[in-house]
Amino acid sequence: MSVFLSLIPNAGELAKLLQSRKTVSSRAYDDDTWTARFVACDGQVVKCFAVTEITIDQAEMIAATCADNPTLDEPGFREAVVQSLGPTFDPGE
Repeated sequence: MSVFLSLIPNAGELAKLLQSRKTVSSRAYDDDTWTARFVACDGQVVKCFAVTEITIDQAEMIAATCADNPTLDEPGFREAVVQSLGPTFDPGE
């Protein structure tokens, strides 16, 4: 968990939330790298999705689409990004 949290800016507050083992939905944005990280926890499993090269406004649009959905899996998160920002090119596909 410490390695996971070390990648997230200002992870101290998130660590406290995750220790409670309650449902958590959070995001963090790094201005220097234009990277948004979205963290979801259902009380048992913690997931983190990262989106690079987006603005903070775009990150907020994605967060609004994902609000209060700690059960998102990777395909569900990708769909939320498409709903928020439109289709994008993914070199991994």
